[in-house]
Amino acid sequence: MFRFPAKPVLLSLATVLFATACGGGDDRAVTPPALDVAEFDASVDPCADPYGFVNNRWMAATEIPADRSLVSVLSTLLEQSEDVLRAVLDDAAVQADEAAAGSVVRKVGLFYRAAMDEPALAAAGVQPLAPALAQIDGLHSVADLLDYLRDSAGRGESAVFTLAAEPDFDNASRYLGTIEPRTPSLPTPEHYSDPEYAPLREAYLAYLAELFRLSGRTGADAQDQARRAFAVEARLAAVSPSPEQWDAYDQLYNPVMVAEADAIAPHFGWAGYLQAMGAGTQRFSLLFPGYAAEVDAMLSEVDLPDWQAYLRARALDDAAGYLSAPFRSARFRFYRQAIEGVPQEPPRWRQVLGDTNDLLGEALGQLYVARAFTPAMKAEMQTLVDNVRAAMRSRLQQAAWMSVATRQAAVAKLDKLKVQIGYPDTWLDWSGIEISAAGHYANVAALRRLALQRTAARIGRPVDGADWPLLPQQVNAGYSPTQNLVGGFSRGHFAAAAVPDGRRSGAELRRHRGRDRPRDHARLRYAGLAVRRRWQSDAVVDAGRPRHLRGPRGAAGRPGRALRAGAGPARPEAGRPVHPGREHRRPGRLERRVRRAAARAGPRREPGTDRRLYPGPAFFPGLGKVLAHQDAPAAAGTIAGDRSASAGAVARHRRAVEHGRLRAGFFVPAGRRDGASAGR
Repeated sequence: MFRFPAKPVLLSLATVLFATACGGGDDRAVTPPALDVAEFDASVDPCADPYGFVNNRWMAATEIPADRSLVSVLSTLLEQSEDVLRAVLDDAAVQADEAAAGSVVRKVGLFYRAAMDEPALAAAGVQPLAPALAQIDGLHSVADLLDYLRDSAGRGESAVFTLAAEPDFDNASRYLGTIEPRTPSLPTPEHYSDPEYAPLREAYLAYLAELFRLSGRTGADAQDQARRAFAVEARLAAVSPSPEQWDAYDQLYNPVMVAEADAIAPHFGWAGYLQAMGAGTQRFSLLFPGYAAEVDAMLSEVDLPDWQAYLRARALDDAAGYLSAPFRSARFRFYRQAIEGVPQEPPRWRQVLGDTNDLLGEALGQLYVARAFTPAMKAEMQTLVDNVRAAMRSRLQQAAWMSVATRQAAVAKLDKLKVQIGYPDTWLDWSGIEISAAGHYANVAALRRLALQRTAARIGRPVDGADWPLLPQQVNAGYSPTQNLVGGFSRGHFAAAAVPDGRRSGAELRRHRGRDRPRDHARLRYAGLAVRRRWQSDAVVDAGRPRHLRGPRGAAGRPGRALRAGAGPARPEAGRPVHPGREHRRPGRLERRVRRAAARAGPRREPGTDRRLYPGPAFFPGLGKVLAHQDAPAAAGTIAGDRSASAGAVARHRRAVEHGRLRAGFFVPAGRRDGASAGR
């Protein structure tokens, strides 16, 4: 899976235009790009507010749909993809009964029909969770508690930990099992204690109480259960990693033997826990061991009734999105409305489409490709990527700021770069799963178990490039430094919007040089040889950076490390973030509070640096014709890390509330290919 950004990255020439408008003394002739200058807000000084100069007119004319938290130029591509996918699902539901047994059409169609059957969901109520809730009610000792944690983990459910299979950082040719803390329900650990977030905590308690009431408990008992569950979760959150810790690359690898893990958490029983998940291994990566030690201490220090309340809350919360309408609405009101500020629930078909992508993603992708992405399109994309690779190779060979040794290493890494385009040559096998038109939650539970089995099966296996982290229907692309792999290009998406595919492929291919994000040190560790080592010197890295990203190293001696701490240069307007692309977001309640607090505090600049405001990438309708010059992205640089304190807080909040395993904005949600998305 991609550990690092699989996020939309559409580069533009807007920053070049800003530099031209603000600078002087350079009389070199520049061919004017083909874009509609009427898109710009002429009343704004581009030197003072480049974001407003490019985006004000578009934002004023653009309305955020009531069921979405943001809208951007990528929204058009997303909506086009969703229209095709809805037609695919509708057709599969009609054809399911006549489709061959075990076929992808039958499985996707039956899953969609069961999810759309509102009368059946209403009749079932909370009954699909009855076995798990009864098991929790039957806990009488710490031994029983540990048995439940093992059993639920074996079902693909996450009460305190989750299992992942990632390339071993020190030997990226093989997968290593990774045990990670469960993501807290609130956006960050600070939300459980900071007085500023008291309203959100009250909303969360109300949500938990509503879940308990819907499960059959009385008002007073439901409130008591919610308070108990929250107390346990708050203690776990206090030792849970923050978004900044998830962003610290060196903390994402902690290989231990089972005996060493037992020394950290002696009462947990790691061998039995791993065996229950099918990950029978003596060596694994235990992320954030302080969290594991706290879980171990809580086994004896937290009263069993409190543990039971917490486990009931986790079971109800994880299942709420797949149960009847009252459960789904309660979940929406907290996660989407209270946190993200979305006023209206999306239509049911869109909710089910999201669930299908999460749980049967590649099966749906197979049907999508058959309808919307022909082999000829894939061949065309392959030719385009080959051309971009050749152009990049030529530029690397001529890069004067690199030493000879670094140029050779960069070219060697580029030659080893793997590119996954559109869809895999061999699709996942879904024959081992039974899907029924009756019992939506049973289908979800079965797919979670299958995803866990696939994750466990990868552990210890060679990293051979057969895994496909991004789905064909996703409007996305990403780069994995451990695998030196770029993936996620779909010509169908970008051709529909008249956006050159080379812009997306070029952006992702550029990343492996390690010069366009403050998280460079992560990519620089991998030389494309499945071995973690730094392949560029600090001097070479600084020479190749845009000037505003050079400068003093952080505590670990890595360039740009301090940029992730939330401090940023002075900005003309505190609280107005520069987004990576034209985007109009609906501020949630928490975000509005963050902006107001930051506005009162005023802008900050990073001490000891000469970094000043640089325009960030901005994309807008009509720019699809622009990117003819490959030099433009390099000349423009990036705005990564160049935010005010308030913008950094808003960005961290937004990253933290993404669904699934989207940790701090750089994880691909779990199961996008395998079919596993417990939790949000």
